[in-house]
Amino acid sequence: MWRAFSSSREKVLPHLLSPSYDIPLLAVRYVQEFLWTRLQPSEDARVVLVLDLAGLGFNIISNGEVVKIIKGCVAMTSAHYPARSHKMIIINVPTWFHMLFAIVKGLLNDAQKAKINVFKKSEVLNGLRQFIDDDNIPKEYGGSSPVPLGQMPNEQALRCCVMTRLD
Repeated sequence: MWRAFSSSREKVLPHLLSPSYDIPLLAVRYVQEFLWTRLQPSEDARVVLVLDLAGLGFNIISNGEVVKIIKGCVAMTSAHYPARSHKMIIINVPTWFHMLFAIVKGLLNDAQKAKINVFKKSEVLNGLRQFIDDDNIPKEYGGSSPVPLGQMPNEQALRCCVMTRLD
């Protein structure tokens, strides 16, 4: 059986072993469990998620599986972590993004909608600076963090945890 990461909050999640459970949703759940049990176990902890959509093609919108995955992620997060997110910042949105986002917004309540901020490419740095200190914004986005994108200690800890379980 798959278990959450923290021995102090060990929960058996047998539904994750079901063949009908989507792999992308499993990945999201895995990351969320790692975040909330290892990195931020306090019930008062909140997170700012930055989602970079650079290079995302329009063909993704015609794929019903993608909409299904997004709906599943929204439902799972709402059910299991309703108050843990502080902000979701979606950056580098393609011009067609608002069509897909209109579908997703219909699944959200007003509090969830208020947590989401969307910025096109020309607005990314100023948008990030509204919620994140400049020294925590990677240089790849115009910030001054000395740590390269993808190399933050928490990202390395997650990568190490995943690789240990894959070995």
